[in-house]
Amino acid sequence: MGIIPLCFKAGENTETLGLTGHERYSIDLPSNVREIRPGQDVTVATDNGKSFTCTLRFDTEVELTYFDHGGILQYVIRNLISRQSLNQLQTIRNWAALVKDAKERNLVISAKQPYESLFEIAPRDACKKES
Repeated sequence: MGIIPLCFKAGENTETLGLTGHERYSIDLPSNVREIRPGQDVTVATDNGKSFTCTLRFDTEVELTYFDHGGILQYVIRNLISRQSLNQLQTIRNWAALVKDAKERNLVISAKQPYESLFEIAPRDACKKES
């Protein structure tokens, strides 16, 4: 859910429509946000039985996208999450490709505990440069 910007028709306002601001409003919108068009007229009904027509002030498709996501913040967060997920997926795919390649070239060792038995510890001076 997001904020729905509405504009009264020419010659109408809260006074001419007898609105106090204490009403509850129902706005007749298409169930699919993709069917909403910028500048579209909608019917607004109050809980006391009054109804009137307003113009939706979604002026661009981008504003409709923000509304569909529940607001700008939610839109940005969803985009960040999906990008991060794609990056993680790409990393997983890269690792999977590396493991597959290593297996094909018989470079993979099956490791079982204890791991220490798989490695030789080099003597301390083995890393010193010979002069």
